[in-house]
Amino acid sequence: MARTRSRGSARPGRSGRTNKAHALTPAIEFFTQPERHLAWRVLGFLVRARAEIIIATTLLVVFVQLQAWLTPTPEDTGTPPEAAPVMVDEPPWLEPPHLALLIMLGGFTVLLVIPASRRFLIRRVWCVITRHRMRSCFVQSRTMTLDGRMPFLLWSRPSPVGERVRVWLPAGLSVKDIEDDGERLAGLSRSLCKSI
Repeated sequence: MARTRSRGSARPGRSGRTNKAHALTPAIEFFTQPERHLAWRVLGFLVRARAEIIIATTLLVVFVQLQAWLTPTPEDTGTPPEAAPVMVDEPPWLEPPHLALLIMLGGFTVLLVIPASRRFLIRRVWCVITRHRMRSCFVQSRTMTLDGRMPFLLWSRPSPVGERVRVWLPAGLSVKDIEDDGERLAGLSRSLCKSI
């Protein structure tokens, strides 16, 4: 009866030694992303979330400025600063924080009611969503260099048929790698159209 040998087993050579390179070849190869320094990861997050950070910062600054503008000062009321303030019962929605939120909500409602500004806002929101979804697609399809550098999505802007995204490819990636992901990216846009 003939003996069978598994492919990964070591075979002794003429001198009785085993072929270590053949014996140590793993059957399964794991793809691990290299460890990055915390500062680079934070910087990458800040660059990817720049639109959301700018919007949140702008809304916070507008809220603080409106609240400061709506809060009465002693010079506005004409009372001397050493006099005790008179407590006036006002409805809670007339207090400066609530009033500032109502003014901001009214401004946002006006932007959504006007068709041109509504189209502008919706198109910009979809540009940001498309950038995040493309990065997620690149991560899941492992479109990256051997040392773990991914394509950098520089900017996105609306076009008459959707969004246009400018992609910077690091050394080691080519347009062919992105074209290979074309079917996944097309599926991404089809799933966006079905969800609307």
